[in-house]
Amino acid sequence: MHPEKDTVKIPSLEVLRKAKHEALSAGRLHQDPFLAVCILCMLQDSNPLREIIHEEGREFVHFWSAEQITIYNDQVRIGNKKICIDASGKFVHKIPRTDGTMSGHFFLYLININIPENPRGQIPA
Repeated sequence: MHPEKDTVKIPSLEVLRKAKHEALSAGRLHQDPFLAVCILCMLQDSNPLREIIHEEGREFVHFWSAEQITIYNDQVRIGNKKICIDASGKFVHKIPRTDGTMSGHFFLYLININIPENPRGQIPA
């Protein structure tokens, strides 16, 4: 036995990164993530993620999970009409100021509250 012939070649980190990138890219609908989400929105009938991805107009796409919908429904039941969520998906409360008042809403994410009396169905919270 020759030690040179029995030695296993371990690929470099660069080769492993490239192989991982190619494996992950193989299942994508499009190289551009925004276009991939747009394609998913167009394929709503056959889209397995149709409960999570919702198109809200020309440039807006909203994501929510079944867990977030459950929390939303619980909040509606107890009467909360406005819920703030940060970028990580956690609920955010207003911040108390030094004068005793509460801060305003400055977050980018809102939840729509379904109001049965409203003919439009949903209004932004």
